[in-house]
Amino acid sequence: MNTEFIHKLIKKKYLIILSLFIVWMAFFDTNCLITHYQLSKELKKVNLEKKYLKETIKKEAKEYNVLVKYPSEIERIARELYYFKKNNEDLFIIESKKIEE
Repeated sequence: MNTEFIHKLIKKKYLIILSLFIVWMAFFDTNCLITHYQLSKELKKVNLEKKYLKETIKKEAKEYNVLVKYPSEIERIARELYYFKKNNEDLFIIESKKIEE
């Protein structure tokens, strides 16, 4: 009976130590689960931003190639986006209001 009690106690000690180790690694260690979750969330955010920036670079590269190939496009873009005008012109900007229902 004495040996059975010692075996049960030893098994419980191992179980307690193992449980403490798991809790320590999960919550208190520098590489805990919470930190991994936050880092993976940040990584997803950075990857989405990277994807957006790559698409923007492709779009800008296409526009640049058009501008290099057709110099007349520079004037069109300057007039449409930046409201440039020639010296003998008047520029009128008409904005339409959206009607909300």
